[in-house]
Amino acid sequence: MRLADIPVAAKLAIILVLPLAGLLTLAGVTASVYAGHTGRAGDLRGAVAAGAEAGRVADGLQRERLAAARMLSGADARDAFAAEAARTDAAVARLRALLPQASPEIVAGLDGLAVLRARASAREPDAPGQVLLLGYRQLIADLVAFQQRIADLPAPPAVTAAMRAAGWLAVGKEELALVQVGAARALAAGS
Repeated sequence: MRLADIPVAAKLAIILVLPLAGLLTLAGVTASVYAGHTGRAGDLRGAVAAGAEAGRVADGLQRERLAAARMLSGADARDAFAAEAARTDAAVARLRALLPQASPEIVAGLDGLAVLRARASAREPDAPGQVLLLGYRQLIADLVAFQQRIADLPAPPAVTAAMRAAGWLAVGKEELALVQVGAARALAAGS
């Protein structure tokens, strides 16, 4: 049987059926791969939500640290410190619910937050102001690093760009917060 002997309708069927069969096979493989990776999209959503909440906790800790710096400098900022700590605690509770198990440094830092607060409130002599403020700085740095690591996850370019921008914005906010702490301590010392 020669190709010229095959009817035109059969030739068209062969031309259309073979690519269609290949396309259906490819679609099936793609669907099975996507079905196997749907957890990744959920993981990405969870990671982005945890990163946003980590940013809120870092913001709260920055305000709390500023109030602690004022208290350590002799200002009466106990009420402001307590109010900031309460607001931060609400964000910490939300973050703990979202935090993946792969963040032990953040969990440890959040667990040590009560000790930092107690030292700030008591103005313990064995915890000079610089050491106390350094404890806040380390926890905030861990939260900012967590935000920045989320941008390294496989994600659509728009999500990656937004997370990178949020991470760098968090770095800038921390630098500004450190300047505020330094200025508050300098003003309280009269220098």
